Amino acid sequence: MSNFIQSLKKSFVDVPVTEDGVDTASFLDASDGVVELFNHFNSAAFTPVQSDIKGNIAKVRARLESHPTESVTLEKLIVNEKSEKKQTATEGLMWLLRGLSLQARLFNTARQINLPNSRKDSTRRILRP
Repeated sequence: MSNFIQSLKKSFVDVPVTEDGVDTASFLDASDGVVELFNHFNSAAFTPVQSDIKGNIAKVRARLESHPTESVTLEKLIVNEKSEKKQTATEGLMWLLRGLSLQARLFNTARQINLPNSRKDSTRRILRP
């Protein structure tokens, strides 16, 4: 019987990073794992951030599916989309990274201080300028 981590499609540790950049499909698969983690908590407290992360994954994935060759890495996706009037995937990627950073900070801080303070501290450090 496997544990939750072993059941994930992709871990961030296994996302290929080459001289061309971060593999987009693998990064999105690893990001999906964070959404699955929230499902295991079964708590409404994570619903807003889970929804936000899912929406931003969808924006980046839509770009990958519509422009697969130009979006093979996150870096290529950004460069390719830069010339367009609206950079939906790039904006989604920015917010996805911020959401993932917020959650990573939250979990790391939760080990050191109590949970309510952890959420306030993480939000202050990641989302505020």
